[in-house]
Amino acid sequence: MQMVCSESSLFSCGRLCGNILACGNHRCQKTCHDVAIPRNAGYEAKLPGNMDKIDSCEKCTLTCQKIRTPPCPHPCMQQCHVGTCSPCSAPLKRSCHCGTLSHSFPCSSFNNFIQEERDKRLSCGGPCHRKLPNCSHLCSEICHPGPCKMATNCQKKVSVWCKCERLKKEWFCSDVQVAFSSLKLQNLRGPKGVGLLSCDKECLKLIEEQRIKEDTERIRQRASIVSEEPPKKVGRRKRHYGSHAMTEKSRFKEITQSIMKWCMVVLLVLLALSILYYGVQGLYSLSDWMNERESKRPRKKPSANFIMH
Repeated sequence: MQMVCSESSLFSCGRLCGNILACGNHRCQKTCHDVAIPRNAGYEAKLPGNMDKIDSCEKCTLTCQKIRTPPCPHPCMQQCHVGTCSPCSAPLKRSCHCGTLSHSFPCSSFNNFIQEERDKRLSCGGPCHRKLPNCSHLCSEICHPGPCKMATNCQKKVSVWCKCERLKKEWFCSDVQVAFSSLKLQNLRGPKGVGLLSCDKECLKLIEEQRIKEDTERIRQRASIVSEEPPKKVGRRKRHYGSHAMTEKSRFKEITQSIMKWCMVVLLVLLALSILYYGVQGLYSLSDWMNERESKRPRKKPSANFIMH
């Protein structure tokens, strides 16, 4: 647009205003207009009561997009405002150190706790009851953060035995763990703690007696098994001539059976031929008899009509 310099005045370029709003967070989206309070990029927002002029830019109606301090996972539910956000009152659930109970805190309060205060608030006040990593016992300390201190210093008493399980004593679980790690695995058998004590002379004597008893029992069982086995029967050897006679007899039987089969076939053929022959003869006889009867039958005289014709 061109105009005379003496007639120049403020005019709208048709673009967006872009002036920073009073909230200090967003820019004006109106078309280019007369700005009463220009604000640059380094503008610090003021409270509405401290403003001297009426703002010609639009009023911000967006929701707050500020990052809370201290950091909070919940967004501010107010409209865009000046200054810091109000403390977050959303409930925040956290389990205790041992995982038995669950606590609920206001988000702002929990985030403002120092680490010592937070650990104290998260304790349920009861026994930890977490399983220790090196044994089967549970931690007996009050609910606490971090790993259990009793993991390598368990003061529970457990029973330990010698190899033959005759001698028995009570040790602290931590001492059993140290002894178990120092000994080889093949030196221990059965439940954990068997073999940690050394056998005395009485134990060795009992072990030897038990070994002798087992050997005696094994020998006795073997002897009883041998005595119960029945004697093997030795059969007589068959003579050769007997088998030869049986072979000849079977051959004679086969020849006889084959002859009888052929005789039966011949008889059946002869029977069929005789039936056929006598059947034909019977038919011829029947035909002759019928012809003879026909010749003996008296003939009828011809009628008069037949003679005249």
